[in-house]
Formats: sequence, structure tokens, C-alpha cells
Amino acid sequence: MINANIIHRRQLANIITTINRYFGRKSTFSLEDLSLALFYHHLFYLEENVIYKGKRDQILEQIVRKIKVEGLAGIMGTPQGPFLMNCLANVIKGMYRNEENSPALYDSVNQFSHELLNEGWITKEWSNWGYLDGWAGMANYYLELPKEFSSRAAFLKRLDQVPDEWILTSFGQYPGLPFRQRPLVEVGLGSGITGILTVLERLATATGNPLLATLLEENVRQLLQWRQEVDQTASKCSFFPFMIDRTKREAHYDNRLWWKSGDLGQVLLLYRNGQLQHNDHQARTALLVALNTLMRKVPQHTNIENATIEEGAAGVAELYRKLFHLMGNTQLLDGYHYWISETERLLEKEVSEGRWYSRGVGVLDGLTGIGLTLAFSEYGMTTSWSDVLLI
Repeated sequence: MINANIIHRRQLANIITTINRYFGRKSTFSLEDLSLALFYHHLFYLEENVIYKGKRDQILEQIVRKIKVEGLAGIMGTPQGPFLMNCLANVIKGMYRNEENSPALYDSVNQFSHELLNEGWITKEWSNWGYLDGWAGMANYYLELPKEFSSRAAFLKRLDQVPDEWILTSFGQYPGLPFRQRPLVEVGLGSGITGILTVLERLATATGNPLLATLLEENVRQLLQWRQEVDQTASKCSFFPFMIDRTKREAHYDNRLWWKSGDLGQVLLLYRNGQLQHNDHQARTALLVALNTLMRKVPQHTNIENATIEEGAAGVAELYRKLFHLMGNTQLLDGYHYWISETERLLEKEVSEGRWYSRGVGVLDGLTGIGLTLAFSEYGMTTSWSDVLLI
């Protein structure tokens, strides 16, 4: 019988080799390659291999220069640009906390972050408001910068100066005026209401703004009203919808248990809001829903068919890891280990079916995200890289 740890190490080694080959073919780097910078940054600290540091720094140098030239237009012109900026913030914060001597890089990031603020993005009209591709992603980027950066403080100051009327207009009507131009509203963590409210919770915590906290609580209560009863014997597994029809006031449910859209994203939001608002009922509800999801393992109860972060097993593993860290329930740790095993199994399936080599290197849908999940599992780290996933 092959040892599971051997499979784990082999898969991680194969991922690193594939990503290194991709890096070797690149002569220039663009915003999308922040996935590589994120991967090499954390691998450098996990394995203490300076080769990874050199690759990370090479990528960062080009991309930071590019952002300084292109500004907000370059970010918004890149698919999931705001999310990728959170990858950058995660790397910069990690370097700063570990006292890496990179003053020129820190100054450049701090400077262009000020310049982005001067483009007035906070109160501009956004076509998207979600975390991956819109306002919430840009707001979270500033929250994830080192607290010592003056651009982070400037963002919080400007947000504090925004009129209450704008805040009410933007966040005061469920399912949210950010979606007023859309009859169908996404609910998930990646591009939907849950992601926006998660960032709103972080903003309320960072600023102490009572209006933000009040609107957050109102929206979370509205979200709870859409919770349905579940019956796994009838394959009716999801508590929360993935889509809301604003016109008909109808909710649409399926059984997906993804990072991008699934009950575990709502669990995190409920628990964090319960902590912020001192609402024990919401925190208990979050735990009950989380424990119920542990019974969902067959594909028809999860819609999971691959190993990725966005819609696959690695994303579920990261969610359970964070929930265990927050709630301390060991059953959630069991869930984490189960979905790490599923990540490995689904990767093996891709190899056997010849689909491995067509897998990209993105964080959400590719090898860097899967690789980071396996790497942190391999080294037994209780913390993770998953701040960039809003978890």
C-alpha cells in the first residue's frame, strides 16, 4: 500500500516543477503573474530556499513598475484585478512583518497606493462590487497592506470622510444597491453578497464606524432569512442560495460546497459578524451549519469535481482549516484533513486522465492555489496564506 504522505510530497514536487517550468518560459511578467509571486513568497518561508525569494523579487519588480505606469485602469482591465492586488498585499505584508530589507519596494507600493486613491475609486460608479473583480476587492487590498503604510491610513481616513448618504446608498438596501443594475444577484464569497459583507465586516472592525456595523448586521439578518431547511436524503443540501432574483424575490439553491459560492462562506461571515456584534445566536448558527456540511462528501452533495481553490477540494480544505482555527471544534479539523485527501485524490485523477498538463498556474483555478494548500498541509502550519481568499 502506498503511503499517503508519499503521494502528497510527490504531488507537491510535481506542482513546484511545473510552476518552475512556466516561470522559466516567461521573459516579462504581468498582473496575472502575482499568483507566481504569492506562491514563491510562501514557498521561500516554508522551505527557506533563497531561490524562491529571487524568483519572487524578479516578478514583483516588473509588476510594481507596471502598476505605477498603468494605475487603476490597468488593474480593472485585468480579469480579477482587485483579487490579484490582494495577492500583492499579502506578499508585501509578509515581507514587511519578516523585516525583509526592501525599502525601495515598500516605497513604490506605498506611493502607487496613494496614487490609486487619488483616482477617486472609493466613490466612483462600479460595474462590479464583489471581492474578485470590484469595489470590495480594492477596499480589502488597502486593509491588507502593512499598518505602517501611510496609504493604508489615508484610505481609512478617506473612507471616514465619505458622506453617510453614500454609505447608505451603497450598502443600505438588501440585497444591496451595489447590485441595483442586476436582476440576478450572486450570493457567494467570490463575487457576491457574502464577499462584500465580509469586507464590510473588516471595514467596520478597522474603523469602528457604527453605521457600517449597523448596515452589516441588517444585511446579515436579511441573508439569514433566505436560509432553507435541508434534507440530504432528497439531495437538498445547501442552507443558503447561490443566486437571488431581485425582481421575483426568489432564491435559487443547488448543492455546491465551493469556496467561490457555498455554505461555508456564509458560515465564516455569520461567525465573524456574531463576534463583532456580540451575537451568540449567529455564532452558534454558524457552528451548526458548519458541522452539518461535514456530512456532505459525495459529488452530488458538493458539486466538487476538481482539486482547485475556486470550485474544488482545496478551497473546501482551506475553509475548514480556518473554521477550526476560529471555532476550535476538532470535527472541523477532521473536515480539513478529509478535503486535503480529496485534493490529492482528484489530482491523481487528473494525472491518470491526462488533464494535469492543461492545468493553469492561477491561484483560484490552477496550480499555485492547489500547491499552496498542499504545501501548508505538508509543513503542518496552523496559519496559512488564505487571507487572500477572505478566510
